[in-house]
Amino acid sequence: MLGEDHRSSLLTATNLATDLRAMGDYRAAYELDEAALHRCRGLFGDDSRVTLAVAGGLSDDLRELGEHARAREVAHDVHAGCSARITPKPSPQPASLNRVGQPSASDSRSTFLRTLPDAVSGKVSTKTHVVGVL
Repeated sequence: MLGEDHRSSLLTATNLATDLRAMGDYRAAYELDEAALHRCRGLFGDDSRVTLAVAGGLSDDLRELGEHARAREVAHDVHAGCSARITPKPSPQPASLNRVGQPSASDSRSTFLRTLPDAVSGKVSTKTHVVGVL
């Protein structure tokens, strides 16, 4: 047995809540999703994919129960959490390079960089790839 706090158990509970919602039993769906969301936040944090998915279901439950203001709040939080997960974070340039292909004066290693063709289109990528370090 996996236990009620196992990820698979939590996802199964939200799947059941989805089925209950589809059958019109919004109160039962809400109760399952609310309990699962509380456990997900404690186990995985507010920004995990599992937590955000469960919160999305809870927003649907609230909407169907006529609690539109609260449903909107939860949906807004889900949107913000999902947006934060997909927004690319800038990656810092390695300290050993002061510009593309040029080792910094403090680095005694030589770094080889080149552009590579895209595997799908065959066009040369604008990204620079490190292909070797001496």
